[in-house]
Amino acid sequence: MMTPAINKVYPLWRFSLVEKTEQDAATSQQRRHFPLMWLANFAALRERFEQGLKVICAAPHSRLQPTVANIKAAKLKGRLPHKLAEKVKQDFANGQYDKRYAVEKKRLSVDTPENRFIKMAVTKSKRQLAEFEQKLRQSNQALERPRLSESFIDEVHSWQQPLQKVLGQSFLKEVGSYTGLSRESLVLQQKTGYSAVYRIWQELKFYLDVFGNQSSISMKSVAEIYEVWCFLCLKQILEQDLGFELVENGAAELKQNDFFEYSFKEDGMRGAFRFKRADGVTARLAHEPIFNKTGKIRSYLVNQKPDIVLEVTLPKSAHLTKADSGSSEEKQFIWLFDAKYRIKTEKNHFDDSCEDIESTDYVPDDAINQMHRYRDALIRLSEPHGPESSSGNTGQSPKKSRPVFGAFALYPGFFDQATKTNPYAAAIKEVGIGAFALLPSQNEPSQNRPSQNELSQTDPTQTKSSYSGHQWLLKFLKAQIGTAPNAQTEQNNEVMYPVASMAERLYVQEAARIPYYGMRQVLYPDLTMTVALGGQRGRDNGYFEQFEQGTALWYHLPQSTFLQKFKQHIAEEIRYLALASTSDTQSSTKQIDKLWPVKRVTVLPRYAITEDQAGKKSGSADLYYLFELGKPLSLQTPVTNVPHRPMKNSMKLTTLTRLESVTKFTEVEKVYEAAMV
Repeated sequence: MMTPAINKVYPLWRFSLVEKTEQDAATSQQRRHFPLMWLANFAALRERFEQGLKVICAAPHSRLQPTVANIKAAKLKGRLPHKLAEKVKQDFANGQYDKRYAVEKKRLSVDTPENRFIKMAVTKSKRQLAEFEQKLRQSNQALERPRLSESFIDEVHSWQQPLQKVLGQSFLKEVGSYTGLSRESLVLQQKTGYSAVYRIWQELKFYLDVFGNQSSISMKSVAEIYEVWCFLCLKQILEQDLGFELVENGAAELKQNDFFEYSFKEDGMRGAFRFKRADGVTARLAHEPIFNKTGKIRSYLVNQKPDIVLEVTLPKSAHLTKADSGSSEEKQFIWLFDAKYRIKTEKNHFDDSCEDIESTDYVPDDAINQMHRYRDALIRLSEPHGPESSSGNTGQSPKKSRPVFGAFALYPGFFDQATKTNPYAAAIKEVGIGAFALLPSQNEPSQNRPSQNELSQTDPTQTKSSYSGHQWLLKFLKAQIGTAPNAQTEQNNEVMYPVASMAERLYVQEAARIPYYGMRQVLYPDLTMTVALGGQRGRDNGYFEQFEQGTALWYHLPQSTFLQKFKQHIAEEIRYLALASTSDTQSSTKQIDKLWPVKRVTVLPRYAITEDQAGKKSGSADLYYLFELGKPLSLQTPVTNVPHRPMKNSMKLTTLTRLESVTKFTEVEKVYEAAMV
């Protein structure tokens, strides 16, 4: 299943000059000159070709051909044609005795169209073999460790000797240049020797259309084929499942190397495809890009070359954070994939005892370690790293960040992905490192997969079965990137995200929020939570007076109430509390007139919070968030109409700048919607 998928995009790439794997070549529609295929065919047909030439040399075809000679009258012999005799008689009567006369004679000649064809076929075959030999010798000598043995090159040289011997035959010296056949030749089609050479030449000439099943040529290793198939599988997922449209095709950029194999260009963008989606999201899928010490994304020590790089770029209008509002850079997210055509077959004493490699396919440990290496090695510079900044002459050096949001091995593990869970799912969620089993679909060839719209009209059980080869990877990419917005996806409850919240959703994932020990990592440096103060019943009036006078030091909130609105990690990222107290004008609503910096937040049972901190004592064991507050900031214009009850209706996540620009609570713009429950 992998080979047809690769042939469709990269025809002829899988063939190699000297590899152990061989395969019978099938009929192809690609009429491209491919020297390795020509060589493989020639090796198979060489003996028949030489045998036919031996027959021709022993009995070359000849034909009576008319020749015209200008002869004096004294040398004319035999019976002369009547017109010629009358002309000679008339010239003698006029005293012209030295005049020459054109006489047509017929003689056998080997300078026939058929022999011209044979000479052309032998000459071209000899020349192409000589070019092969010369190029292979030069390429082999340029390598520290020669890839080809001398015996192989000598064998190619030996194939030329019978052809050179044929070209040295005396009868071919009389044969002129081949200019084509004006009509069909029965000699080439039927005569012994000629017919064999003619048929073999047609096979060599049109090898890509009619070379048949007898041609055996070397192929690239299965590991290389699996790697490129994984690359094309990701391309297919982007196009057929995630709604991307191909806008730039890198498949046409294959080049022929010194060993006559088709390979990707060594320019850091090998076989790259570029895509665009209706919502403005763009993607680039690259095969083996090289990351070195230059460029926006670089490796400072050792060059890195992951197998597959998926880079997704959001349109500038989708940027929501204050820090990005003045930036000219687009938001980019990178996922790395490395194809490993191996599974784990041996355990060592460091492995988890629960890992059963006999019943479950796992990727080898070194593949997982390589994913950690890729993610740790690649650094993004927020600005071009020019010569001035690198020398330290300018005031600021580029900002560094880690661009890789996940690195995953792809391996040929066999699972029923429709019903089973990826053994690496937990690690992928927690740290963004893991692996996906990836195999061709079990029920149908991958190149005939139905489109996203067609799948919606099929039976759900059939859909799951046909996708079992890569369902885990597809589900993961849908969760990360979503699908293009359209009516079809809405009807089928597909994973569809607004572009504006896509960045937040990726940043809020557990793996993306892991900071260095002792540091914090936040998306919004001025994240503000609006929330109403608790009711006055049972509380000391002095508690509320502290908030009115700006001297309050503590605020508490039930954890259960908080978790009804937001995810748990958000509590650590809140920098300001916009506390709403009873309005001076409307007692049924509340208003926000102060912003309280948050120094620290802790989780305590209610009975551990003192009366000074909460306004009253309680013996409850329910968990509460206790915020330690700094000196408040006053809003120039209070935010009014904050809901009174229930408390969760007064809770929003916003930023300082957004809160300062509104006067009514309904106008407050929410952020971090990906962190909401």
